[in-house]
Amino acid sequence: VLDENKAEEVGRYDEETLRELEDAGLRREWVAGIPHPELFRRFQRGIGVESDTAVDPTSPVARWREGLLHLIQTDHPAAAVGALGLGTELVVSRMYTTVLRGVDRFGGIRPEDRTFLVLHALVDDAHAVSLLELAARFAVDAEGRAALARGMRAALDLRAAFWDELHEHATTAQENAA
Repeated sequence: VLDENKAEEVGRYDEETLRELEDAGLRREWVAGIPHPELFRRFQRGIGVESDTAVDPTSPVARWREGLLHLIQTDHPAAAVGALGLGTELVVSRMYTTVLRGVDRFGGIRPEDRTFLVLHALVDDAHAVSLLELAARFAVDAEGRAALARGMRAALDLRAAFWDELHEHATTAQENAA
């Protein structure tokens, strides 16, 4: 399950997935062989965000990344599945669909620059199903269920803190501009 997800993260898709992406308006050359970090940089450039800036270690994204990595590296394997599956892949498609609507309202972005969001809105539900099946293997005892819940809650808390801080920053910037 994780190997398949990892393959897609570096731009390797099976034929069925490529056809699904084409049906959603993504051309093969926009995704095939292109790692997801590059797709994200393309999205950033498309909306005018400087992507070469170093990430501030105290920023919300750095705290999210470090918190998730710490959990995955140090906690029970079921906590990692809870964080990656229940707390990430299970919510990402809906979250990115909402972000995509906002980006589309903003306008002026080329179709290929939207690829990162469209791709994740489509394929992360399949990843979630696979990770739910893996989670079921851990949910057979109290320790596994507790670790799954702990990982899921940690991932959701990190995500909520990230979005809350971005919202606060955007609101403050808007108030200062007025």
